[in-house]
Amino acid sequence: MAARKIKPESSLPSTGRKSTRSRAQWAAALAVLGMLAVGGKFSWDKFATSIRTQPRYVVTAETIEIPPPPEWIRRDIKRDVLQDVGLNGTLSILDDRAQLHERLNQAFRFHPWVRSVERIELQPPAKVRVALTYRKPIAAVEIASQVQTLLLVLDADLVRLPEMDLTEAEKLYLPRIHGITNRPLVGETWNDARVAGAVQLVTALGDAWTRLHLVDVNPSESPELTKQSRFYVYELVATGGTRIVWGAAPGQEPPGETTFPEKLKQLTAFVAQNGPLSSMYTPKTINLRQGLAVKQRTVKQLNAAADESEILK
Repeated sequence: MAARKIKPESSLPSTGRKSTRSRAQWAAALAVLGMLAVGGKFSWDKFATSIRTQPRYVVTAETIEIPPPPEWIRRDIKRDVLQDVGLNGTLSILDDRAQLHERLNQAFRFHPWVRSVERIELQPPAKVRVALTYRKPIAAVEIASQVQTLLLVLDADLVRLPEMDLTEAEKLYLPRIHGITNRPLVGETWNDARVAGAVQLVTALGDAWTRLHLVDVNPSESPELTKQSRFYVYELVATGGTRIVWGAAPGQEPPGETTFPEKLKQLTAFVAQNGPLSSMYTPKTINLRQGLAVKQRTVKQLNAAADESEILK
């Protein structure tokens, strides 16, 4: 009987050898890809700074598009935004999009003439479109001292605006709020209930402020108190010198005081019947708090006003 050959234990089927070779090839391929990835990252890290700062990718004032500013804004908003917060020449369209968007959003919102940022669109290679809303001067707080009289401009949100950007004539034509001593920095909000009520009143009057020839609004130094509320009383002054006791700001009227719409209706009807409040012959006072009460000027007051008018000519 022929002896049977025993196959060495180390011998493997051919399929096993192929499987081992395939695994080795895959491992080598993955190693090569890994090296390429590491090398690519190293290359990008090495050259990213120089690439992102190339002129074609850098965000500048020239590559930013914003809505045309209104006539009372004469400064370059885009250059201000980039310079004031140290972003000039540091932004690239290749930066992280979320981070770039947030940096631009914060920079524009920080500007005192910008009320809100509605939308920011990034358009490669370096174009940026910013949709925003501008602030509008609505009144001026007059602060007088022995040295000078300042007109500090603010908007409907009580934010102090850069008054130096406006001409003296533009500031003089704004409704003037008197009796205020505190002042925030430019771009900050006026934290004063008297200023808030005055601006609320001016805003509610709208175009009627000009039609009625009004110039000043004087808040009371201290508030009036009732069981239900605490409010300041406001007095308006017309160009002819008539003082209009308006009362509380719109919506803050205590029980028994005439509401804002009725006050405006009564004053408008009085002017239509008796003539504009721009003449020296207009009443001394008009009280609108509870109906309409008119106090005429005396002959002596009229003569004094006439003499003053002659002197001013």
